[in-house]
Amino acid sequence: MGFVTCGPNEVLVVAGVGHRKPKLVPGGVVFVWPCIQQVSKLNLNTMTIQITSNKVYSIQGVPISVTGIAQVKIQSQHEEMLERACEQFLGKGQNEIKNIAHETMEGHQRAIIGSMTVEEIFQDRKKFSQHVFDVASSDLVNMGITVVSYTLKDVSDDEGYLMALGMARTAEVKRDARIGEAEARMDASVQQAKAEEERMAARFVNDTEIAKAKRDFEVKKAAYDAEVNAKKAEAELAYELQAAKTRQQIQEENMQIKVVERTQAVAVQEQEIVRREQVLEATVRKPAEASKFQLETLAAANRNKVILEAEAEAEAVRVRGEAEAAALKAKAAAEAEQMAKKAEALNEYQEAARVAMMLDALPKITAEVAKPLTQAKKVTMVSSGDGQIGAAKLTGEVLDMVTRMPQLVKQLTGVDISNSAMTYHHSFVVKEVRSMSPYLCAIFLLGLSSLATAANFTLVYEWPDGLDYEWPSEASKTQAWRDGTLKPWEIEPLYMAVYGSRLFFSLESKYPEISVTLVSLPTSGASSAPPKLTPFPSWDMHRIGDCNMIEYATGLQVESVGRLWVLDGGSSHCKSKLWIFDLKKNDHNNLVHQIRNPYPMHDFVLDETAHGTFAYISRWYQQSIVVFSLEKNLFWIVETAEIFVFSIALSPKDQEPRQLYLGIYDSTELYSISIATLHNGNRTAEPELIGHWNAASYRMLMDNQGILYSAFKSTNYILSWNTSQLFWEQYFHEIAGMNFYEWPFTFALDKNGTFWMIEKKPTYIRLLKVALKEKSSKALPVTPSIPTNSTTSIPQKTCVCSPSTTTAAEVQENSILKEKLSHHQLFNVILICTNIFTVTLFLFILRKRKTIPFHKIPLRQTK
Repeated sequence: MGFVTCGPNEVLVVAGVGHRKPKLVPGGVVFVWPCIQQVSKLNLNTMTIQITSNKVYSIQGVPISVTGIAQVKIQSQHEEMLERACEQFLGKGQNEIKNIAHETMEGHQRAIIGSMTVEEIFQDRKKFSQHVFDVASSDLVNMGITVVSYTLKDVSDDEGYLMALGMARTAEVKRDARIGEAEARMDASVQQAKAEEERMAARFVNDTEIAKAKRDFEVKKAAYDAEVNAKKAEAELAYELQAAKTRQQIQEENMQIKVVERTQAVAVQEQEIVRREQVLEATVRKPAEASKFQLETLAAANRNKVILEAEAEAEAVRVRGEAEAAALKAKAAAEAEQMAKKAEALNEYQEAARVAMMLDALPKITAEVAKPLTQAKKVTMVSSGDGQIGAAKLTGEVLDMVTRMPQLVKQLTGVDISNSAMTYHHSFVVKEVRSMSPYLCAIFLLGLSSLATAANFTLVYEWPDGLDYEWPSEASKTQAWRDGTLKPWEIEPLYMAVYGSRLFFSLESKYPEISVTLVSLPTSGASSAPPKLTPFPSWDMHRIGDCNMIEYATGLQVESVGRLWVLDGGSSHCKSKLWIFDLKKNDHNNLVHQIRNPYPMHDFVLDETAHGTFAYISRWYQQSIVVFSLEKNLFWIVETAEIFVFSIALSPKDQEPRQLYLGIYDSTELYSISIATLHNGNRTAEPELIGHWNAASYRMLMDNQGILYSAFKSTNYILSWNTSQLFWEQYFHEIAGMNFYEWPFTFALDKNGTFWMIEKKPTYIRLLKVALKEKSSKALPVTPSIPTNSTTSIPQKTCVCSPSTTTAAEVQENSILKEKLSHHQLFNVILICTNIFTVTLFLFILRKRKTIPFHKIPLRQTK
């Protein structure tokens, strides 16, 4: 059997080997050896017994029936009583135990009835119950049963004895009740008569007072009506008079409003004129003055350097001259004799000798001219849209320069090589160069191909007719067309973000009637038609003037956990605010915080750290950065020392110390600030000047390799800079022709390192992408911008980037693209090509001169 258990309302009885008497275990567990021991259970539940004794004669001989209720149970608290119960009831069911207890208690109940009178039983039930309880308990305890309680439930008889006992008392009570009722009715009648008398007297008095009051009311009402009518007539006339005055005042206010509107319009125009003058001052005049000052300073420095070097050289020459004076005197005689013989030789060979001397000097001159070539790493040949291009064009230009060499030599020395004794030799050289030029050009262009690369962008979508929305109904779209609020070419993406298979754009809000400023579209489409913009998360979430809705979405960022952060610029009625949409949970949105600041927010970046997620936010026309902690739901402002922060980018996590890069509104300056400065409790910071872009940056982005990308106002290119090196601008992307948009690009990175970009032109809007893993190390350098307080010398480099994709309509724009090259780039290209082939030509001539003896050159001119 093993272990046997029982509940708290049972007792285990174990008998057999090892027990001289049964072992009792109430409510527990016991181990029972099989075959040599046996176990039984005895129920300890309380049993309710109804004891009915019918027609039992009392001590008076009156038969009565008594019903009692008893609660009995087997006692487990005393081991002796439990043993007795086991002896007598083990193996019996609960009903059998109840029958034994019932019969025992009924006998005692009948005995107690026979020993008491009916009056005692009926009037003192407690005494009867106590007698039965005492007698039955003493008897049942010998069986191991305890009487928990006993109560008398009912006493009755069939002879009417009990009823007769109450009849006399009942009659007395009824008699007293009738007498009291009669007396009460008499008193009530008397009191009723008195009350009626008083009621009638009071009624007459009240009627008299009512009549008087009614009379007074009618008199006063008549007087009041006359007065009211008079006042009413006056009020009606006054209303008409006041209405006329009010209409006149409204007309005057309308005229005043028009005057104020025109005055404000004039003021706005004046402010716009001032703003444009300031823009021209900042973007044209000031940079020009700065460039002029820089050039003048460099020229003055170079002039002083040349003067000092000349003075030092003169002093050195004077010292060396004094030291070598004696040596020169010793050599004078030998040199005089040598010069005489040389003069005789020159006189004999005449022009041929001069040509030989010139050829000896030209390689040295060419070597000095070609020195800048050693500093250049990249060369790009620029050609117009017509004629030959590539290697064939370059070969032709080289041969053309070779055929012009005699004229160049004649201008420099006055010697006409084509008509001199060198004509034969020159023809031989030209022939050799012509035969070798294709191979030289091929080698040269192969070197250039390794230097000039362009971003291999892939076209995702193209909207030739502008952007459009997914409208809730065709009727709403038709109404927007009719009232002029739907203008596809004026829907301009400002910022973008990428997550999974969706792109998110914030749009510039130009018309309050269409308040949608945040949209989404898929990263790839099933059809060739460009997709429409789907309001995100829905049309109903966009409403200008409602502080609980999206009013003006600007900056967008996506967390690594799949949450889209949206910077809402607010409106004139509502402050700026931050939204977070959980893209993994059906775009569930949460209004994070409303920024209590009168200046709208512009752009921001996210910083996911071990201490929580932070947002660094730039503000329009403000010299500060706003820092927001998501975990603390807290904002604080860090002043940036008179730096108007506009564009913003954050260095990768693996670059320490981490930096926040700041672009300045309407300025080419680029600053950086340490992230630790924003968290150390100080409310001011000193940004460090890094360098100068080519134009004013309005959008910046940093990839995980530490490459900073920047777009610029009203320009047609994107530049990049590897932040692990000295500041050096590089072309990343350029579109053909001028751009007429103030913000022509917007771009974003996805988690796979793909660079997504919107490219805006007057003829189309394109969505492009490129994998930065293939591009980040091949950006094309442009002329570096050095801070004015920097003393680092960096070699100058030039290049031009090819447009990503060119249509037939853009061929005419290539000439405009060529004009965008700076003058020093074009000059350097021409100088480098001339130096290369001049050195090649004259080294080749020099080699030939060494193979042909000088005295064998014919002196007779040949044609």
